[in-house]
Amino acid sequence: MSSSDPPKSLDDARRRIIDLEKENAYYRKHTDELAGHAITVDSQLSRTKRLSEQRKQGLALLSELEKIIYSDLDAEEILDRALSTVRNLLKMDRVVGLLPSKNRECFHPVVHLGFEDEVITALKDAEVQFSPELLAPGAHLLSVKTTEETAPLLSLREKLGFPYFVCVPVLSNQQPEAMLIIGRTREQKPFYPPLDEGDVHTLQSVAGFVGNAFENASLYRSVENMARSFARFVPQEFLTFLGRERLEDAQLGDQVQREMTVLFSDIRGFTNISENMSPKENFDFINDYLSHVAPAIRQNGGFIDKYIGDAIMALFPHGADTGLRAAIALQEAVRGFNSTLGPKGISPLRVGAGIHSGVLMLGMIGFKERMEGTVISDSVNLSSRIEGLTKLYGASILISSDTLSRLSHPEEYDQRWLDLVQVKGKEKPIGIIEVFAGDDEDQRKRKSATASAYSNGFEAYKRGDFKQALKEFRAVRKENPADKAALLQQKRCEIFIRDGKPENWTGVAMLTVK
Repeated sequence: MSSSDPPKSLDDARRRIIDLEKENAYYRKHTDELAGHAITVDSQLSRTKRLSEQRKQGLALLSELEKIIYSDLDAEEILDRALSTVRNLLKMDRVVGLLPSKNRECFHPVVHLGFEDEVITALKDAEVQFSPELLAPGAHLLSVKTTEETAPLLSLREKLGFPYFVCVPVLSNQQPEAMLIIGRTREQKPFYPPLDEGDVHTLQSVAGFVGNAFENASLYRSVENMARSFARFVPQEFLTFLGRERLEDAQLGDQVQREMTVLFSDIRGFTNISENMSPKENFDFINDYLSHVAPAIRQNGGFIDKYIGDAIMALFPHGADTGLRAAIALQEAVRGFNSTLGPKGISPLRVGAGIHSGVLMLGMIGFKERMEGTVISDSVNLSSRIEGLTKLYGASILISSDTLSRLSHPEEYDQRWLDLVQVKGKEKPIGIIEVFAGDDEDQRKRKSATASAYSNGFEAYKRGDFKQALKEFRAVRKENPADKAALLQQKRCEIFIRDGKPENWTGVAMLTVK
């Protein structure tokens, strides 16, 4: 009899009921087993999905955090970028980055994302202390619903303003350099799952990256500081011209040929000034002077090649105008420096500047254990000679005719052609032009007013018409008795009128002084 046939007797019915109960018990057992298995599988799938999601987030984090490792960002910037990335990828409500105080007794929040304005105000003034155990390698704090509520945990929750978080230290050279905290304001699946050990591991990985970024940034700053230190002795521009990025890359014999403008400046009569000073006072005075005038060089596109006592030699690779503007600015800086000398009982300084433009060689000279960068060129020697002529002509700025020809708009500068000279050690004569744009206001006005008379006198002088030249130079001195150049030309004319014009007259003054 099958289970679908109707029972023929009461016994059959009873046996049917017993069989059905056995079948039901069998199916109930297997149904419970299947249900339990399904729950287990679902749980395993959920954990696998969670792990997979965490791994994906971890890879995304690694990709983003690599960008901050090799950078020169400061600590706060590193924390901000790292925690912004963590917050976005891990879908955290709030993140906090803390840096230690100077005495390292507590930490202060410097990065705080996801907070209301009033909470941020309170966070900025917060001082958070962490136990030594939490500042050790591998340490962490996981705060979830099931975490035991200790006094330190409750205190941290109160200061942070959110209950569920992960906190890990950032170590650099085994020292705690920061604290990272990420968290949520609520726990609610599936969008706000409870934080777990996976989040701890992720944040610890982030902390490792941040620690490396701190170390690299510190190393980068050390290298930069070293480079700046080297640049104080060998200008970076000098190395750049040699095709070297760093001083340690420079090789003996490195050299390059360039056209540049060279400026020499020197304090007139500094020996007399320094005689009344002790060696320390001399050094202090020169450094004070240079700190006032040297910035004029860099501000106008040049760089200082060397100091020679109180003298400056500067190079201008970007045109003659930059060198001339620097000389004018230098004279203005000298006037500013002079205003500080009165209370010290020191007379105002007078500084001469000579400028010449031409081709020169930059390179490294010396031997392997002691070498330095230098410039070798006739242009350098000539600019030094021209600076020396500022004393003879009573000029603050003298430029060569070669520099004049390289000016973009020479008419923009107050100037006058002083002389045609052949300096000691040179065969070719060169024109000497005074630029008086850097003189004080009185001399600028007087020299501007007499520029035409001086030019007429100089043209007559070159022709050998000394009487006409003398007339013009005397007219200049009548308007400006302090004009030393006009006085020099006047005396020359008087000598030639008395002794006669020299044979083979060319109008070139043969100078024997350096």
